Amino acid sequence: MLDSFIGAALSIVVPLLMLDKKVDLATIGVVSSIMPLVFTSLRVMFASLADQAGLKFFFILDCLSSAAASLIYSVSSTGNMFLNGKVMEGARNASFWSVDRTAIFEESATLADREKNAASLSAIRTFGTAAGTILAGIGIMYFSFANILIGIAVLSLALLIPVLGMKNHLHKRPDIFTTLKQVDVRNKHPLIWKAGIAMSFYGIANALVISFVLPIFLRSSINLDYGSIGFLFAAYYLVDASATYFAIKSRIPFPKLAVIQSILFCVAAMLLPFASSFAQVLLLLVILAIGDGFSAIFFESIIADATKGSPTISTDVGLIHVPYHVSIFITLFSAGFIAQTFGFQGVFWLAALAFSICSLLSLAFVNHETVRVVFFNWLLRKRVN
Repeated sequence: MLDSFIGAALSIVVPLLMLDKKVDLATIGVVSSIMPLVFTSLRVMFASLADQAGLKFFFILDCLSSAAASLIYSVSSTGNMFLNGKVMEGARNASFWSVDRTAIFEESATLADREKNAASLSAIRTFGTAAGTILAGIGIMYFSFANILIGIAVLSLALLIPVLGMKNHLHKRPDIFTTLKQVDVRNKHPLIWKAGIAMSFYGIANALVISFVLPIFLRSSINLDYGSIGFLFAAYYLVDASATYFAIKSRIPFPKLAVIQSILFCVAAMLLPFASSFAQVLLLLVILAIGDGFSAIFFESIIADATKGSPTISTDVGLIHVPYHVSIFITLFSAGFIAQTFGFQGVFWLAALAFSICSLLSLAFVNHETVRVVFFNWLLRKRVN
């Protein structure tokens, strides 16, 4: 939760700081795109090392690189300087995400537990993200950007306290030859790549909406103050997390859930560029967040299914995310140019299309037996009623 808090605060502060420093929209997109590229380059390597050496070191590296990125941002004033911060932030994310799900899976006895625990932790991270965005927005109103970023650096170092008390998680360490074999893409089960393809379209949708684009849209097009922008992001993430918990508890059949999430997300994304007030944006972001929150079930189920029985979970999870982060890199790199050429409408409509494709592919690739049993049980109940 604390790691998500820090990441969310940076996601608000950094694009608004670049806007404040008169960095143009296209350059902001190019700078932002570097982070997923660094992330992808390092994540599989870190994950493979974690399968050999354990998880704890990479949680520590997350804390240290997070503090370094924040301090670099605090003294940045040009695109190149911000670029250095994005490289360090990419290393921060790579170190955390190379081991995060592995730690969850190591504590889960069954596949069902994996899916449930991963989705639950996704919601917890989202609550942290909500807190980070609203406090960042409010903080910018009363403190300088530099002071906020120094505070984030201090919090990053404070995160070492719970991290140092964590388990190292090395119950079944594979030998180095097994790890190298698992990194060889020729040995991967087709579901690994199917999962990666489905998630790449989610990455496109998410990068086009919940990235540097949205805070800049809210600031430049609707002229909202920093506190309002932070509140809107916080509301989004709180609704997103609540929707994920609701989906877990309600056991809505996957086919029905896919349709609902697509309608909600796509309608809201397509109407968002026409919003002209705080109230209109709030309503649309709530609808968008419900659709996004429902999709977490598919997202985590695909990963759990694809890595079931793997001796190198960290490595496989990293490989699944390679297409995802490559798609984010391409999307962020081009989003600024798209916004400058076609306006924010082109950006948000493209997000709606990508999310629809993601929902269809997720429904096709997630555990087919689970979908079949749950869906037909639901039909049977409907007929009985």
